[in-house]
Amino acid sequence: AITRKLEGDGANLIFMTFTPGQVLRAHTTAHPITLQTLQGRLKVVTDDGEVDLVAGTVMYLRAMVVHEVSAPEDAQEHNVLLLTMLTGERHSTDPTAAA
Repeated sequence: AITRKLEGDGANLIFMTFTPGQVLRAHTTAHPITLQTLQGRLKVVTDDGEVDLVAGTVMYLRAMVVHEVSAPEDAQEHNVLLLTMLTGERHSTDPTAAA
């Protein structure tokens, strides 16, 4: 499941839930991103290697880096990823507007 939680000035926050064995195939993003596992365990693969992200760990990727995200077969039932897209985009013209 994918849920956009916030579209604010400079960043978008998206929650993604993975079940064991689920894979988000190799892709790129137009913006730099951070990947943070909030619950469970996930695996991120890039050309530089493989990183196990357990709950509480954060990873940064530059724009256009090819990466794949998956939940290992032996992971718990719900593995939650917080994806932060560092867009730099401005969504409001009112500097006091709440995000």
